[in-house]
Amino acid sequence: MARFNIFFLPFCFSLIFPQYGLAQSKVDTLIEQGEYDASVSLSISSQDHYLAEIVQQSRSNRLAEHPIWLTLIHYKKNFFGHYESQVDSRDFFFSEKGKNDPQAELEATLAAFFSNRKMEPNQLSAQCRFIARFHWLGQQLKFDASRLHKEACDDFDLFVRILSAEKLTAVFPTTHPNSPSSMFGHTLLRVDKKGQTEQTKMLNYSINYAAQVDPNVDSFSYSLLGLSGGFPGKFSVVPYYTKLREYAQMENRDVWEYTLNISQDEIRFILMHVYELAPSYFDYYFFTENCSYHLLSLLDVSFAESRLTDNFNGWTIPVDTLRLLREKGLVTDVQYNASHGRIIRAKQQTMHDEDIELTMLAYKTGFENIQPQLASLSEERQIQVLDLLNDYYRYKKLKDADNSATKLNKQERQVLLARSKIKLASQTPDIPPPSIHPDLGHHSQRLAIGATRLMGNNGVSLSWRPAYHDLLDPSAGFVSNSALQFMNLQLNYDDATKQLDLNRATVLDILSIEPRDQFFHDTSWQLTLGWEHQPEPGIENLSYFRGGAGMAFTLGENRQSVLYGLLGASLAHSLDLKDEYRFAPLLRAGFISEPINRWRLHSYAESQREVIGEGQRLDTFVVQQSIALSRNLSFRLNAERNQKSDLTWHEFSAELHIYY
Repeated sequence: MARFNIFFLPFCFSLIFPQYGLAQSKVDTLIEQGEYDASVSLSISSQDHYLAEIVQQSRSNRLAEHPIWLTLIHYKKNFFGHYESQVDSRDFFFSEKGKNDPQAELEATLAAFFSNRKMEPNQLSAQCRFIARFHWLGQQLKFDASRLHKEACDDFDLFVRILSAEKLTAVFPTTHPNSPSSMFGHTLLRVDKKGQTEQTKMLNYSINYAAQVDPNVDSFSYSLLGLSGGFPGKFSVVPYYTKLREYAQMENRDVWEYTLNISQDEIRFILMHVYELAPSYFDYYFFTENCSYHLLSLLDVSFAESRLTDNFNGWTIPVDTLRLLREKGLVTDVQYNASHGRIIRAKQQTMHDEDIELTMLAYKTGFENIQPQLASLSEERQIQVLDLLNDYYRYKKLKDADNSATKLNKQERQVLLARSKIKLASQTPDIPPPSIHPDLGHHSQRLAIGATRLMGNNGVSLSWRPAYHDLLDPSAGFVSNSALQFMNLQLNYDDATKQLDLNRATVLDILSIEPRDQFFHDTSWQLTLGWEHQPEPGIENLSYFRGGAGMAFTLGENRQSVLYGLLGASLAHSLDLKDEYRFAPLLRAGFISEPINRWRLHSYAESQREVIGEGQRLDTFVVQQSIALSRNLSFRLNAERNQKSDLTWHEFSAELHIYY
């Protein structure tokens, strides 16, 4: 089965529903019009009617205030202290007031349970469409089966049988710098079957929450709509191997698996909630209500007294949700799966240089063109060439969006045929997992205090950044050579002027350095949007946008150092500028290294020449280094030299960075 999405299950059963108490047609009409509430119920029902009885019982027990009810409907208090559900589908509510009124929604739900009317969008009755609600309310109100008939929900039973859940595993594909929507990483849940093995776990299903994006949407609209909740976010249940292939093979992302300590009863209740959420949608926000937030919102039904999502009221970083799961004692085991790209690189490290070149020659010109050279090698080296070539064929097929092609092409068949003739076993490279798990890296928020010297004046700086990571932050647990920061604010107190000013506000700063080699040809790029105080005479403040792309290469055998170059442009605006704007092509050459553990270096030279503005040239040279003192503490030194026409200024700083 290629895909199992519970929203599209076939519904092939029909039930005969007996009428009890309240007239069936009246309930149907009220539900259809979305007008059912307590006052209507009492006006058309006597106290002898069972619906009126359980409504009154729910009021007496104050079930609408119960944490589990509030969690099932995803109610949160808004800025004004009123309840509002985070679900944005109208079909998720029975009451017109249900999005903001827990009591009205609970009573309308109870009324709906007396109807067998098939509802949109999946043609299920209320009991089977909202099976978690029915299950929980039945426990609380002790439904009388003789007065409220319990329907057979065959489709849900099939759903549960197919999943055959024994455990839940939170899966974290690491950050993907070349995809803006995945730069923080991603989380999803895998449903582990009873009796699974390491070899069969890929056949399990996974629960994924993601934005539903038109493939034709442009990058600007994608970013704007993603930040403003312009995409619907939906849950789906898909085979795990499809997600693993997407992340580990197509996107070259390592995958971490966190087995969760959740009981069988809790797992079944969570799956009930998945089932009833699947047809509905939430407004998707990149930084708040994202994949990781709503993974926690699923688990919340088992932790309603102290909801996991209550820990994320501003922004939600995937690795922080994993950290929370560990802190709550919910993680029992962690496993690491290396990306396809990492496996290919590991195989290269065990091979002779001429064998690697032979592999690439075969890929470029055809396998038949290397057979004489291949035959001259030992069988062990032939196996290495053939295995690497086969891996690279597979990688390119997925990477080049040809993942629908399941048939082997001529070159692949030739390679596999040649490999089958050598009876020696392949040697799998040993790829040890990183010593630090992603959730054990530094915390996402950062506070920094430092001493500064700018143009001969001493000062003190204070900066705060809510997320996430830059090149000089402690690298343990993070992807090397990439940076993603937003809303980095810096205050500076100048000892000479005795003034405290906002010195810099970086709204977004992305730097993705992806080294290239014979097999991988990724593009490195940079994007920065912000505002800063200017030391230039006559210019007070400057808003700017910088972007560029280029290439990077590793240096040395241990690949710990990277040299990169970027070509781009800078656009700046200030009312103090002659024409208010300046535009300049930009060229940057940089060097990144971690010569010893915990010591990070980054230096770069940058040159701009204005083509709009005053035609001046700005040259900048920066040297930065940091030492990680502990997991959440680092010390940083920065030196910067700027020269523009006949003006030269220097800036130095020493900062202590605290992560929390």
